[in-house]
Amino acid sequence: MRIEDSHGNRQQATGNRQQATGLLRAVARDLVGKVNKCEVLCGVNMVRDFKELDIWNKSFELVGEVYGVVSDFPREEIYGLSQQLKRAAVSVSSNITEGCGRRTSKDFVGFLYMAFGSVREVECQLMIAKKLGYINDMELKRLMVELNKLAGMLMKFIRHVSTLGNI
Repeated sequence: MRIEDSHGNRQQATGNRQQATGLLRAVARDLVGKVNKCEVLCGVNMVRDFKELDIWNKSFELVGEVYGVVSDFPREEIYGLSQQLKRAAVSVSSNITEGCGRRTSKDFVGFLYMAFGSVREVECQLMIAKKLGYINDMELKRLMVELNKLAGMLMKFIRHVSTLGNI
């Protein structure tokens, strides 16, 4: 495959995918201001369709888990802890989605960090629910395992997107 930068210089992209990716990044950097760089990288290193992200799918599953758990909370918690837990859980997938719609990696990472913060918020609120007797030890442990998996996935993805620099 031949790649041409905005100065008319052609480069041969042969060999492995890493080499081709490097050339595409160089071309993307060269096209600053001419096209949306994220569009140039779409399909190479940056996934902009949030529904394709494992972290989004995992966070979307979390919403269902949280809604299921809070359905057993006492009625007097309908506008308290249960509402807060649901909002925090929804915030995780919503921030990932919003980040995917941003123009730069830096903006995307900012939203991923907000999603990470919401994961920790859900964790804290579940611990409060346990303390108040709304969920049992086994349910808390099960949910904590899922939250920790999601938190790890988010941090790994944040590191990956951060390596893309200004793209």
